[in-house]
Amino acid sequence: MSASLCALSLCLTPMGTALANETPAPQAQKATATPAAPAAPPQKAPPKKAPPKKAPPKKAPPKKAPPKKKAPPPCSRATTPAYRQMKLNWQKMPAIPAPKWRDGYRDLTLYAINTGKRVRFFPFEADGSMAPDALEHLATAMADKKTGDTCPPHPRLLKLLYKIAVRFNARQINVISGYRTPDESKGKESHHADGAAVDFMIPGVNLPPVAQYARTLGRVGVGLYPTSGFIHLDVRETPSYFWIDPSGPGKPSCMRRVFAEQGAQADRRWRAARDEPKPSLTPRGLPRGSTQAPSPPQTARADQPASPQSP
Repeated sequence: MSASLCALSLCLTPMGTALANETPAPQAQKATATPAAPAAPPQKAPPKKAPPKKAPPKKAPPKKAPPKKKAPPPCSRATTPAYRQMKLNWQKMPAIPAPKWRDGYRDLTLYAINTGKRVRFFPFEADGSMAPDALEHLATAMADKKTGDTCPPHPRLLKLLYKIAVRFNARQINVISGYRTPDESKGKESHHADGAAVDFMIPGVNLPPVAQYARTLGRVGVGLYPTSGFIHLDVRETPSYFWIDPSGPGKPSCMRRVFAEQGAQADRRWRAARDEPKPSLTPRGLPRGSTQAPSPPQTARADQPASPQSP
């Protein structure tokens, strides 16, 4: 049994060897170069974050346009034939004597158009002080045309009327309106209610020159009413104010301010002493209309030597 197995192995050995030799060799793996790994790209710095954008400021809501003011009605200069005739009568020169002078100061004639009262008086004494009855006479001429009431007028108003009368050699000043009794239903009153204002005109003298002079007095209100035919004058502590109102009598006011800078200049120059009247002197230096007897000329006494004569 063993011999047969041995013989079988001998027989099979060469074949087995050959078979073994015929076994194909393993294929050699192709040597291929392993491709290099691509280089990592350079790391970029992280982008800077942009600062947060500021929110745009909130736009204010558009302002509402103010309501349009209604255009004022056209200025009416209408007057009646009767009023125009009355203005002509105001301009007539009164049949009264020329002003008289006394100790350097003249008399003053005031005529109240609406009451028909005329007062003539000397406002100032020889020393320049106001006469005791001067304001009483002015109050009479300025009496309320509707009620007849009077009010003590402002002393400065009399001084300025006097200066105007002297400046324009006025024989008479016509008072159109003076004191006005306060009316509570009308609210705030004008200077007329304080006895500090007068509307006037001077017969034979145009209104513009009078208004122009009055504007130089300082701390005054001066209104020119060319259609109505008079000038308003008031005294005040507040800055001067000048205006022109061409509206007709009884018509809506068309007042507009004028000469504001001129008023400011007059206020800067104003001093209380400028309101005081100055005596008028003759060429010889004596007060005009002096009531004082001239002093006799001095003569040298016999016991005094005569002054030496100039060669």
